[in-house]
Amino acid sequence: QPAFDKNIISEAQVLQLIDLGDHELPFVFVVSLLLLYKREQKANFEQIRKTIYEGDSLTQVKPEVFTDARNLRDCLHKIRGGALEIGDQLVTEACANLRQFCLNEDLEGLANGAGNFHDLVQASEVSASYFGRFLKFLETHMPECFEAAEDDELLE
Repeated sequence: QPAFDKNIISEAQVLQLIDLGDHELPFVFVVSLLLLYKREQKANFEQIRKTIYEGDSLTQVKPEVFTDARNLRDCLHKIRGGALEIGDQLVTEACANLRQFCLNEDLEGLANGAGNFHDLVQASEVSASYFGRFLKFLETHMPECFEAAEDDELLE
């Protein structure tokens, strides 16, 4: 299995992040960013869910969803920006698809179309699994990266 599945992760972006890290512990920066991304994405996904769906439903789209389209686009922008920063290709593409439904005010597409919120969640789960294995590898083989990342200002 290749180190990077190019359909999921941008190898070039991850390598660039490693280069930006401290030369003694180059993976600390990557670990910090991935942990921050994971934490922030959870809040952004919940905000999108609340904006799109009625109550706790994941099937009943609010008829007035597009009156708050700016909030929805802002959340998508945050998710997409974080995904781009860490090289998460799947989530980046899924955000672009969902954004089109917002721009077109396509309620049916938002509810049932290919590229809807459920597809974004699924893309995120695939990426999270991939990044989780990457973090587990680093934690097992370079535990000092996690110790240093816990002290990193990015996580404050």
